[in-house]
Amino acid sequence: MHVTLFLYFFLIFFRSSLAATTEDEPDDDDCLINIVRDLSRSEPLLLSTDSPPQFLYPDPMEPRTVRLDDNQHFRVVCGVDSLYVSCQDAKFYINSGKIRFRMRAINCGRHSSKHMLRPLKASCPTNVLCYQVGFQLNIFDFVPTIDLIYVNEVRLRPLWAHITILPIIGHRQRRGENDDYEEGELFSGSISAPMEEIFDRDYQRTRFAKILGSQELAEKYITEKASSIFQLFSSLLRVKEGLAGGEHLVRGQLIDNDDLFYKPQQDTVHYYANVAPVWRSIASGNWQIAGEMIRKAATDSRSKIELWAGTMRTMELEDSKGVKRQIYMAYNTTTITEVVPVPRLLFKYAYDREHNRGVVIITVNDPFIKKPRPEHIICPEQELCQRLHSSFTVLELGYTYCCTLADFAKTAKLRGLPAFPNAQSLF
Repeated sequence: MHVTLFLYFFLIFFRSSLAATTEDEPDDDDCLINIVRDLSRSEPLLLSTDSPPQFLYPDPMEPRTVRLDDNQHFRVVCGVDSLYVSCQDAKFYINSGKIRFRMRAINCGRHSSKHMLRPLKASCPTNVLCYQVGFQLNIFDFVPTIDLIYVNEVRLRPLWAHITILPIIGHRQRRGENDDYEEGELFSGSISAPMEEIFDRDYQRTRFAKILGSQELAEKYITEKASSIFQLFSSLLRVKEGLAGGEHLVRGQLIDNDDLFYKPQQDTVHYYANVAPVWRSIASGNWQIAGEMIRKAATDSRSKIELWAGTMRTMELEDSKGVKRQIYMAYNTTTITEVVPVPRLLFKYAYDREHNRGVVIITVNDPFIKKPRPEHIICPEQELCQRLHSSFTVLELGYTYCCTLADFAKTAKLRGLPAFPNAQSLF
């Protein structure tokens, strides 16, 4: 039924494109899909016919073109509807080879595929909630975009999220800005404030004043004007947000939009399970640069890089009496347990399995420190990282350092991450 409905929709709205295919397409392009030219704004998912299906990607040698072999079949998906397409004699056909068409004729429009946050029960540690993000095609087929997310159940802290960054990531599609985030079932329960409100500056001032016992201290941290050092580096960092915003906590993505290749995939990072409260100057500063370094490594080496991005520990600030207080942005209204912590540390744990190379990049999520303290350094620092990016030593942008996978191995195991103690350096 779904195939029939989709095909009917396709034929009604794209008759002119179908009719034109016999005259205006060069033969040598008929079995190539250009991801810029041939995929519309409301583009479909390009999937294999395997079970489970996999996304089809360009080859690193042709990073903007998906090439289909003769007699290869694949799925074109809009929402719950699928077209099964074949490549025959360098031409695309649907309906068992009876109708020829062009890929650029397909526009999902309002029927774009909807992504979801899916809970996983199997092999999930105690007190940890496990999720995948992706597209549910039908009751049998789910196509993940974020393979796995670990969330601390009690504190509602995203621990880490995992994806594989492709060697073609430098040629990814470019999407527009999207500030809409979804709570999913994870944050829709007994929480004292909606997640959207937690990232409101006025809410943050009120919350900080309550934790620290001082409105003056709250206004010291949640500001209207950006720091001078942030303005100095802004042009180099390609800041995503305007400088007039000042310092406050923003949605710091663990898996970034830019870590994923297709625009529909990039939209799937907008779940609060993939977000931690990160200071604005850091999210747009060294945390952003750390992600760019790993994506560049994948592109330069033409290798897939597995990435686990996550949070560790909880930020502390001194209250009006000089007592250190942990910063939680809400509480559970049933248990009164504090939830949604501001992390002290952020990490990107990257591994190139093909070449047995990797790196851990750790960012201190505190732009107010005067110097790094012992609790900020969890493994021996590698000097090369800071030589590659001098901004990594700028405290206001998030002090950042690198460690070897061997030095991080013990921490990795404690956090449910795989360890690669014999890996070489990625940089």
